[in-house]
Amino acid sequence: MKNPEPKWVENSQLDYFNTAANILGYRNIPLACGLSLVSWRSKDDLNSFLTTLAYAPNSNPNGVA
Repeated sequence: MKNPEPKWVENSQLDYFNTAANILGYRNIPLACGLSLVSWRSKDDLNSFLTTLAYAPNSNPNGVA
């Protein structure tokens, strides 16, 4: 019996976690995990929040923390 090939699920918690980890950086994995659990209205809302958080004036250019 052949095992089914796993498929990426858009707008899943894992998809949101991946997006947050890529924007915030791997040094901020716990923060990315927590933010992926929020009930975002859309992935665009998540992206907007993450971009504002990561690239706000006076932020660390290498990530949030």
